[in-house]
Amino acid sequence: MISELIALLDTAAKERLPAPARYGLCELQSTEGGTIPVEFAGGGSFNNVATDVTGGFSYWRLSGSISETRDDRFRSCNDVLTMTIPLRLVTVLDRELCGNVEDASRAAATAMRRASMLYSSRSRSAP
Repeated sequence: MISELIALLDTAAKERLPAPARYGLCELQSTEGGTIPVEFAGGGSFNNVATDVTGGFSYWRLSGSISETRDDRFRSCNDVLTMTIPLRLVTVLDRELCGNVEDASRAAATAMRRASMLYSSRSRSAP
């Protein structure tokens, strides 16, 4: 479910924030030099995300704990749970590809908000 949500949000953001290297859900890993974002590669290994890539990169990470709460606004024979998944999009952009980062960031946030609302309403109407 998280990977589906990230794919939806990333699709909304990628036209507005042109980062050639895009990653899904990553985590921060401690190293001798500090903390670096890494992507799980399977078998207990990770790939470093923050490399010196011409044009930049983006990745997603959890910015808090996932929570579930019972939603009493919806009456049904089963409990309806509202799940909160706090995500942060981290993007490093090349100014030659994105001249006005502030405007691009605002446009991406608006597009992701709309996509999130569509996802949320679709999830509530699913059986």
